[in-house]
Amino acid sequence: MRIKHAEGQTLLTLLRLCFVAIACLCVGNMQAYADAFYQFIGSAGDMARDFIAPEEDASVSIQGEPVVLYFQELLPEGGGYRIVYQQLYKTGSENAYGLTDAAGRQLVPEQYQDILALPHAYVLKSGGLWQFVDAETFAPLSERLWEEVQPSLSEKGMLQGNLVRVRQDGLYGAVDLTGNVVIEPAYDEFVLYSYQVEWPLIAVRQNGYYGYLDMAGNIVVDLIYDYAVMSVTTVFADENDATGTTIPIIYVLRNEDWGAIYRQGDGPSAVDWQVEPSAEALAAYTQSQQSI
Repeated sequence: MRIKHAEGQTLLTLLRLCFVAIACLCVGNMQAYADAFYQFIGSAGDMARDFIAPEEDASVSIQGEPVVLYFQELLPEGGGYRIVYQQLYKTGSENAYGLTDAAGRQLVPEQYQDILALPHAYVLKSGGLWQFVDAETFAPLSERLWEEVQPSLSEKGMLQGNLVRVRQDGLYGAVDLTGNVVIEPAYDEFVLYSYQVEWPLIAVRQNGYYGYLDMAGNIVVDLIYDYAVMSVTTVFADENDATGTTIPIIYVLRNEDWGAIYRQGDGPSAVDWQVEPSAEALAAYTQSQQSI
C-alpha cells in the first residue's frame, strides 16, 4: 500500500529526528548503541521512501463557464461562521445548460436556458422564467416564477446577505435564498444592500419617488423624495477631534431642495435641510436622470 506524499514527508521528518537522537547518543559516549540504532534507522528510511507516492493529480479538464459559489455559512449552536468556496462549471450550449462540479460530477442536467447556484438551491431558467428548486431533490421550493433573479455579490464575488432581488411584471422585490417571498415586487427600482453595512437598507423608487426599506420590507425613509442616495460623511466631536468619525448619511432632494438624513438609534433622523449634497451625491443624481 502506498501512502500520500504529504504523509511520507511527515514520516521522513520523524526519521530525521531519530538521527538527532543518534547524535545525542554519540555525545554521551554510547557509540555501540548509536551504531545499532543508526543501522536500523537507515533501513527504515529506505523502506519509507519506497512507500512514498507522489500526490495524485486530481484535476479534471472541464469544458464550461466557471461559476463560483462563495458564501458565509452560519454554524449551528452559536459556533460562528465558516467560509464556503466551490468552483462549479456551467456546461452545454445555449438553451441547454447544465452544471458540473470541479470533479466532473454533473449536478444539473444540460436542459436549461440558464442556471444560478445558491447555498442550498438552484435557480433554473426555462421558458424564459426562473424557478427556485432544491439542490438535492430538484423539487420546486416555490411555485412563483420570475422574469429576473439577481443575487447581491461583493467585489470579490461573495454572496451578500440573505436576500435575492427578483422581478415580476416589470416590478422588483426580494426573496430569501430558497425562494420564499420577503418583499412583494412593487418597485420600479430596487437596490439591495445599498452602500453601507452599518445601515443596511434597500433603496427603492415607486411611482417616481425615492425612499428606503429595511430588510423586511418596512419603510424606513418615506417614499416622498424626488431623489435619495446613501453615502458617508465625517462628523467631528469638537475642534480637537482631528480624525472624526465616518457615518452613513442619506442625501435627499425634494422640490429642488437638498437635505440629509442620519441614522438616529435604530431609525432615521428628521431631514436636515441645511446640509449640502456631496459631489458624489450630485454625480449619482445626474446619472439617475440620464437613465430614467
